[in-house]
Amino acid sequence: MRILQTILILFFFTTALFSQQQSPNILLIIADDMGIDSTPGFGINEDLPSTPTLDSFREKGLSFTNCWAAPQCSPTRAAIMTGKFGIKTGVMRPPTTLETSHTSIFTKIKEQSSTDYSMALIGKWHLGSSSGANEYSHPNDSGIPHYEGVFASQVANYYDWTKVNSAGNEEQITEYATKHLTDNAISWIGDQTKPWFLWLAHVAPHAPFEIPPSGTYTTIPTDNRTTYLSMIENMDYEINRLLESMDAETLENTVIIFIGDNGRPGQTNNYWPTGHAKASIYEGGIRVPMIITGKSVERVNEVETSLVQAADLHATILELAGVQLLGGTENSLSLKPSLQFENQISNRINYTDYESGNIEYWATRNDTYKLIEDENGGEEFYNIVTDIKEETNLIGSLTTEQETIKTMLQQEAQIIRTDWSCNDGIKNGTETTIDDCNNTCGTTDVLSYDNIPCIYLPSQPSVY
Repeated sequence: MRILQTILILFFFTTALFSQQQSPNILLIIADDMGIDSTPGFGINEDLPSTPTLDSFREKGLSFTNCWAAPQCSPTRAAIMTGKFGIKTGVMRPPTTLETSHTSIFTKIKEQSSTDYSMALIGKWHLGSSSGANEYSHPNDSGIPHYEGVFASQVANYYDWTKVNSAGNEEQITEYATKHLTDNAISWIGDQTKPWFLWLAHVAPHAPFEIPPSGTYTTIPTDNRTTYLSMIENMDYEINRLLESMDAETLENTVIIFIGDNGRPGQTNNYWPTGHAKASIYEGGIRVPMIITGKSVERVNEVETSLVQAADLHATILELAGVQLLGGTENSLSLKPSLQFENQISNRINYTDYESGNIEYWATRNDTYKLIEDENGGEEFYNIVTDIKEETNLIGSLTTEQETIKTMLQQEAQIIRTDWSCNDGIKNGTETTIDDCNNTCGTTDVLSYDNIPCIYLPSQPSVY
């Protein structure tokens, strides 16, 4: 009996150790104020920075070309942290505090993953502060074991700025912020002896627009626009330096996620119409680059055109860390299946929201059309495929088909804002299975042309 017990103990110990060794490291890199028009390989604009590191991510991984974020940084970060849209967290504009009652991705990994992960957030926080004596404890209060970086929206000067940590300490830094944060990331990763999750939130290329250290960029900085591009090139350089600091075994076992938090700032915009860049709910404010590469990614040098959103990274990272989900959680659909196989993202309605001037705005879209609404009854409707710059508002001249789609988008938006969608591929709200709709969406799993409530009429038979 003792021999059997010893064998069982060794078996379970070996299994747990093997699981730990196989669990991937997860590196999430967020660029600040970088939309698809600022990113090579995303099909628009020719005035682009040189980004060989990001280019290699695309060549070795999967690019998502229809990814929405929020129009400014705090709501996007809150969505990744919680898996919820701004209407659910209350974080619909900066500065707004993300209340710790919303369970963070760090807490979920700690409590729900079978792997004991080391975790850290290095870089920009901008999700508010704690109400106690130590305002810098907010990251720790949100479940983050190690935090150091920039607490506000930006640095005062890239070469002279204040770094804080969750212990309440402040330190004046006199080296370029992107380099310093990269050095911190290199140091932290180098200290780890078990699987890790690092959220690296660069402040670049957010204003102020300041020339990076020589030898780290190729675009000659002469104004805000060209300096902005050189800052992206510097960030690309530093990301490569971070990768080169890892040994081959660590790098091979690391999945890398790159995303922009919102679109390009207006001071540097030369592509979108005036008022359609950052801080707007137009594509120039919300469509961002997202690339996933490295461990677990089998779709190499491929493009995913399905509708996804920054909030989806919450569920995706949880599943990469070994947390089992049914489709996803909250408003977050796990993209992990799409990293191996095509056609894994259900036909969904994309959504985002924002508050500006004390007015709430929100947008929904299907594959072709986008509807923008506000709480005062304003409406804009665009063919987002033929009119990505949103220069022709179709309201007032809609066809019968377009009216039907507009109504469907309006209904879905209201469901998302007041309840939980039953058309998102996620088991959320009071659903007992994925999209069971509380039995209000009609018969499921039926091959039919019938118009089932909560969806639009299919053009070919589909299983719903």
